[in-house]
This record gives sequence, C-alpha cells and structure tokens, in this order.
Amino acid sequence: MKPNLTNKAIAFAIVCTTFFNCSIESIDNSQSESLIVQEEIQAATESTTCSGSNPTARITNNGTVTVDFEILTIDGTLLDSEYSLAPGESSSWKTFDQGDIIFSITNEDPNINDLKVAYNMSACMEFDMEIGPDNLLTTATPESL
Repeated sequence: MKPNLTNKAIAFAIVCTTFFNCSIESIDNSQSESLIVQEEIQAATESTTCSGSNPTARITNNGTVTVDFEILTIDGTLLDSEYSLAPGESSSWKTFDQGDIIFSITNEDPNINDLKVAYNMSACMEFDMEIGPDNLLTTATPESL
C-alpha cells in the first residue's frame, strides 16, 4: 500500500507545482501588445506594398452592354485599353505613367451615354472602376496604396 500512496503523493506534488508555475498577465496588457504587433505588421505591409510604382486601374462591367475601356493622357495619347468588355466581366489591371489621366468608357448603344472621368494619378495609386446595372459609372475614386 505504501508504493501506491507514494505514487499518489508524487502525482499530487506535480499537479501542485503546475499551479505555482503559472503566471497571470493582465488581459489589457496582452491586448495592447497584440495591437502594437498588428500596427507594426500593417505599417511594414504598407511601406513594402508600394515603393513608387506607377498607378494602376481596372474596370468591372456590371452594366447591360459591351464596353470599351481606354486610358489616355490629357492630350489624348492612348496609354492602355481593353476592348469588348462584356457585361459581368472585369478588365485586367492596367499600369500607366503618372499624370493627368482620362478614363474613357464607350459603347455602341446610342441610348447609353459614353463615360469619361479625369484624375491626376500619382505613384502608388489605383482606380478600381465599376459600371453599375444602370450603365453608369459608380462613385468610385482613385485610392492611394
């Protein structure tokens, strides 16, 4: 019977030492450390996401007609394009030089107006355009990365 009692005593001693080895940290402290780490990761991601790269744009056609998408300089020089973009399709991302840029969306339906918007696009900007079900450009604007 003594060996069984000895085993129980050893087991009890092990369990007791685990209670004494635990540390208690404030939840507020661990949450603030977690937020600091998240902010550092976000800052690192933002700084490496864009390092002076040229602006980009794409368009999603959620309208009812096929459209042509052109990216032009303010003086009319064609920089990039995507033609015959059917309803439900998105263009690929287009990269172009910085400056005053015209985004032109045209179609062959005489009842639907062509769309043109101009923005000064600088480094690390993107413009994710969308044509809505009413065949009008949604209120999206270019964003800095």
